[in-house]
Amino acid sequence: MSVHGICRDYGALGMYGIGVSGRINIGDNIIEYDGARSRYRRMSRDGSITVSLDLQGEHSIVAEPIHSLYIPGFNTKYMLVELVDRIVVPPNSSVGFFIKTPVDLGVFMVGRDFYKLIDVAPLLNYYKYTLYGPLASLEEVSGILCRHWRSRSYNGKTSVEPGECLVEAEVVNELGDSIIVSKILVDASYMPLYYEINTFNCYAGKIRMVVKSRGIGEITYPRIQPPQGYLKADVPAELRPPPIPIIAWKTEMIWGL
Repeated sequence: MSVHGICRDYGALGMYGIGVSGRINIGDNIIEYDGARSRYRRMSRDGSITVSLDLQGEHSIVAEPIHSLYIPGFNTKYMLVELVDRIVVPPNSSVGFFIKTPVDLGVFMVGRDFYKLIDVAPLLNYYKYTLYGPLASLEEVSGILCRHWRSRSYNGKTSVEPGECLVEAEVVNELGDSIIVSKILVDASYMPLYYEINTFNCYAGKIRMVVKSRGIGEITYPRIQPPQGYLKADVPAELRPPPIPIIAWKTEMIWGL
């Protein structure tokens, strides 16, 4: 297993944005859609069935990337990305780089007037959650439950494996001293996913961390154009951003960087 915990055994490469039909190997899982019976199933390689659904009405089945927040169940919209290579930012300077965040395969039932998530097929074999901040107490506000991930930092755009999504990052240091950034807290509801159809290429936009006080950072999510030809993935209800202006999309890191 690599530092990212990626499962690399794929019988069918090039999944995002295509209609699901027949039987397809996805890592340690097999997904199967029988259109004649309107039956969707996900099973392990030994044949044991994990998910079995009878689907009614006129529809198709489409696979798209989805933030890796649904296994074993959806409990948080936050991801804490631990940097394998810590970032040193000089005083009154900014540093740009790329990181990767985790994604899984969202299976959607698509009809004339609906687009419903019916299953999430794992693309990884590393699923860990952690707490950013302190445990709840009478004196302090409790920390934030987060999906844990580890990523290297890259000076430029780099290729991704199934289960990875590329993110552009910038850290702005407004202090008079150098700072070291070892982790980044992001809110997935502010990070729409884009993908290149019939591939596993995924892009999650840009994040910008501004540090004005020692150990405290503010994350914003500036909108930038996705790579040419990329499509925007559908967003399940629990990850849709609140109805506020994009300029107000922020995440506060108050328990260390």
